[in-house]
This record gives sequence, structure tokens and C-alpha cells, in this order.
Amino acid sequence: MNKRPGMKLRYAALAASLFVSLVLPLEAKTVKFPEDEPVFKFKLPEGWTMEADKDGDLVCKSADKPGVTLNVNKMNQTFDQVKNSLPDLGKTFTKAAKMTEVETKDLGDDTNKEGVKGTIYLVKGVSSGRNLTAELLAIEPKPDKNAFFIMFSGLATAMDKHGEDIAAIVDSIKPVD
Repeated sequence: MNKRPGMKLRYAALAASLFVSLVLPLEAKTVKFPEDEPVFKFKLPEGWTMEADKDGDLVCKSADKPGVTLNVNKMNQTFDQVKNSLPDLGKTFTKAAKMTEVETKDLGDDTNKEGVKGTIYLVKGVSSGRNLTAELLAIEPKPDKNAFFIMFSGLATAMDKHGEDIAAIVDSIKPVD
């Protein structure tokens, strides 16, 4: 399942986070999520920015253009519920991006190097003549606790360019003690 070296668990995220809040520059910063009662943490590469919406969900972006967007969302659902919602979240993303020639693929369950359980759902298509990719992930940082939704999205070329960053972020996800 693993297409990028050093990574067992791929990535994902939410269809379109339209909330805006403060933008904080990050330098290889460890982010704990959710902020109020952290369940897991991950590392953002140097130069990525982070916004928190009114609900505490995160939108992180790579510094370059065109870049990659990472959404991190609380779901208040079990792993299976979040996993089963990934195709619908993918449809929401494709509609929001007005995508055509849509291809989807369930990449299955796996764990990252920290032992965090996850599943991946891939969405590819064309929007305004440009190839887009979204990789949606349900993760369960702590067994039998609420799962979370993560999505990486961007132009296919940006997603490829940031493959190592994406792999590093996913591999850095680990439970907060």
C-alpha cells in the first residue's frame, strides 16, 4: 500500500475548510490536536502555516505556490464511522472543487510508524483544466476512542512535490500521553 518510502500510513483530510482565523508561521513545529484536550500530535515542516477555525479544527498550508493544504478535523465518531464517511467526504470535495473525470480508490487500513491506525481514500480529478488530488484519512490515535479526519489536497503536481513532507507528517502522528 505504501507508495512513498518510510511511510506505512498515507494521508487524507476534509473536503473544504472555509473557516479563517489566525495564521501562525511554524518551523518544524509540533502541533497538538485538539488544542483544548490534545489526543494526538504531529510535526509540520518548516514554513508551513496553520489556521484554527472557530471549532478548533485546523487548516495547514505549505509555504509555496501552488501548495498543499492539510485539514485536521474532530469528528466525535468511531474509527469505523469516520472510515465509512470518507467516500461521502470525497464527493463533497469533488463537488466543491467542481471536479470532472473523478477517480476514487480505497487504499485500505494500515498503521504509521508510531502504531496509529488509519485508512486512506484517494480522490483524483480535473478542475478548471488542472489535475487535483485529495487524500482523505481516518485515524484512530488511541484505540477505541474517537477518530479524526485528515485531508491533504492540492494540484497533483504539488502533492507529488510535497510527498516527503506528507509522509513525514503522517509518520509523525502519535498519541499524546
